[in-house]
Amino acid sequence: MEKKKVLIVEDEVLIAETLSSIVEELNYTVTDICATADDALKSVKSNPPDICLLDVNIEGEVDGIDLAALIKNKIAVPHIFITSFSDAATINRAKETEPSAYIIKPYTEKEVEVNLTLAFHKKEKEPAEPVKKGTHEDEDSFFIKDKHELVKIKFEEISYCEAADNYTIIFTDKTKFILSQTMKAVFEKLENGGFVRVHRSYFVRFKDIESIGPNYIIIQGKEIPLSQNHRQDLLAKINLI
Repeated sequence: MEKKKVLIVEDEVLIAETLSSIVEELNYTVTDICATADDALKSVKSNPPDICLLDVNIEGEVDGIDLAALIKNKIAVPHIFITSFSDAATINRAKETEPSAYIIKPYTEKEVEVNLTLAFHKKEKEPAEPVKKGTHEDEDSFFIKDKHELVKIKFEEISYCEAADNYTIIFTDKTKFILSQTMKAVFEKLENGGFVRVHRSYFVRFKDIESIGPNYIIIQGKEIPLSQNHRQDLLAKINLI
């Protein structure tokens, strides 16, 4: 029988090695040990695990909670957070990703064993429901996988997008979504929907711009950087009185 596979995302080397030893002693296979979200996403693609053990506070711009959402967009596998954070704000964010468990450091080997066993048991009881890509899509919207649903996002609901390594954060009027796609790929999909590049890491919905400063713009009260390379193109699109 093939061993179940576990991905470990932990940026503290000693803790990662200790956790790896525990997992292997429990007769599971460690697919990889990653310190950043970017490395973890590459690992998930090349060698999909059966479960992920995620630290919340990891290197890079994307933390373990956002990483959990990104992994869900790629493969339907459960995840367990192992972290020293127990404040209400972090736990509430973590709950949105529906983790199988939330283990507080310092933990015991028994805690890891019990929570892995329960997570795998729950996974085996749930029927697999692969998402099939359709052949048709609206010209003014697209679908984003969010938790157990495919959510339809209309272009007009998006105010701006921000690049974060190899993924893109989409900000709407009410919430945000993280896509495991580069900003270039997302912009190519949206550029005909009234969006303009204002910075190498940002593009915005033109009609939502509230004001333009010397090196920034304001959207929904948020200041977004405006590079000189894109400033002239933006000014060419506006009407001055």
